[in-house]
Amino acid sequence: MKDIVAKSFKSPLSVDEMVKALQTNVPEVSWGGRESEYDDLYVLGRTADGVKIRILNYEAYDELEVYFPSRYFDERKKAFMARIDAEVLPAIGATEVPHGIAT
Repeated sequence: MKDIVAKSFKSPLSVDEMVKALQTNVPEVSWGGRESEYDDLYVLGRTADGVKIRILNYEAYDELEVYFPSRYFDERKKAFMARIDAEVLPAIGATEVPHGIAT
């Protein structure tokens, strides 16, 4: 598994609403809103052991990117991504992106 993993989805929430929902439902990750000149407003999450999570809000879809530290082995990455699917995506009301929209 790669050190950077991305998932496309659609959420009805704004960036600010996502941050609040994630702070409430996934409190073991430090969540906040950030702004960059390239990505505009986005959600940034960081775990105590160095995993970085970005949620980018595009017009047609949203994208979640997970950046793993190099010391993470595949089994640990798979377990973390299972938690993303079970905890993070439901907390922000994520649904599948219609086929053909996302990369």
